[in-house]
Amino acid sequence: MLFLQKNESTMRRLTYLLFIWVFFCGCESQTPLPEEPEPKIFVHAFYKEESGSSKYPDFGSKVYVYYGIYLKADRIYIYNWDGSITDKETSNTIYADQEATIDYNGDAVLIPKYIDRLFSIIVESNHYPGRIGSAAYTERALSTYGDVRFTTIQSP
Repeated sequence: MLFLQKNESTMRRLTYLLFIWVFFCGCESQTPLPEEPEPKIFVHAFYKEESGSSKYPDFGSKVYVYYGIYLKADRIYIYNWDGSITDKETSNTIYADQEATIDYNGDAVLIPKYIDRLFSIIVESNHYPGRIGSAAYTERALSTYGDVRFTTIQSP
């Protein structure tokens, strides 16, 4: 009878320890995983005066982003000065997917609509009307490398 009481006492203790171990060690952490920051497109636009090497923010310049368009490819695109471009081969007019305006510091920041598509950027100078800067990026630019930075400096 004494053996049975010791055995029951030991079993209760083991059950209690097992319960505590499962409660504290068996539960998954409720801490959420940190989210990856969204990639951004940083555009910097400046101009230079005729004499001098200083550069100044090209405040008010227009920024246009076109997804699925690679301006450096073998196709010829014509810029229409309203933010649209025309494919010279097909005569199709393509409108920008995103637009922004350069601020007083010469900067614009865009959160891309797509991170897995090739894209092109055109910046229309406010200080020198009729001047543009452009760049083209592959579909891996945002998804693999994160943020994209494009700087254009217009000169007379």
